Amino acid sequence: MNDINKLSFVEKCILEAIRIIPEVPIIPRMAHEDGDVNGVSIRKNDRILIYMTPNHMDSTQFAEPTKYN
Repeated sequence: MNDINKLSFVEKCILEAIRIIPEVPIIPRMAHEDGDVNGVSIRKNDRILIYMTPNHMDSTQFAEPTKYN
């Protein structure tokens, strides 16, 4: 079991692969209260879909978002 703790490079590879191709690309949610997101009005009980890929490919968060590094 001690060898698993030494696999930091493998862990980084797995996390980067998941970032580029998320295991769950869409997360469904339901609004619990009225609100506003980036100028879009959301009412209580509206169904919302969160697309993960655009978040993972955001150049403001990742220097080279389309590159596996």
